[in-house]
Amino acid sequence: QARDMYLITSPEDAMKKLLVGGMERIFQITRSFRNKETGGALHNPEFTMIEWYRANADYTHIMRDTEELFLYLCRTLYGEDFFIYQGARIELSDGFERIAVREAFERYAGITRDVFEDELAFIAEVCARGYRAENYDDAFFLLFLNEIEMKLGRERPVILYEYPVSMAALSRVCPDNSKYAERFEVYVAGMEIANAFSELTEPQEQERRLKAEREERMKLGKDIYNVDESFIAALRLGMPPSGGIALGVDRLVMLFLDKTDIADVVFFPFRDL
Repeated sequence: QARDMYLITSPEDAMKKLLVGGMERIFQITRSFRNKETGGALHNPEFTMIEWYRANADYTHIMRDTEELFLYLCRTLYGEDFFIYQGARIELSDGFERIAVREAFERYAGITRDVFEDELAFIAEVCARGYRAENYDDAFFLLFLNEIEMKLGRERPVILYEYPVSMAALSRVCPDNSKYAERFEVYVAGMEIANAFSELTEPQEQERRLKAEREERMKLGKDIYNVDESFIAALRLGMPPSGGIALGVDRLVMLFLDKTDIADVVFFPFRDL
């Protein structure tokens, strides 16, 4: 019987089923596809990604994994605890800098925490700066991409952690503040390298979030996909507390080879086809 088939954006759901099945430390290096991500020097719709997951861990364990991976690669390639990217020295010996998302908005864009946590006040402030935002998430990304991202990780890599809970559909909520989720991203030289979570393991909450995300896509006129019921069923069997990460291999190679265009590190980039 004919079926609609799709390229994967991530092997995440399948790998979490392996965690449910009892595997405790797993990784996969895979090709992934993100439609319409073709603009700029950092994007190719098909790219290589490494994902790894640890059972009985959280995102702090994944932070340390990532630091150790960078340091191992740097020492193996250059015999040093630093590397040079576009003339700047990126230091790894002291670990990555850790900045909460709300702190980054205050440090680099002058948005105080009380404004950041007030949806209407935040949208109003962003619009007052000349951006056009219809909701909190729009305002967040407009300000982040235009005033914050390029400033991150200029001297050493940055772990940007505790994202607003609305931006972490697969992540566990912070136990001490329900406004934020245990999610982090890694930035080096203004470039996003990885996205990680303390994984959400509660099946009812996961299903609720995925359905809400689907409804939001419908409202925005985007393509919609059914919730993966086999994933929810696996969570009902019981997934251990886990941490996981997706790291862009192509961008990692760009950093260590001192390249600014993804076309320099992949065969047949989209723009050449």
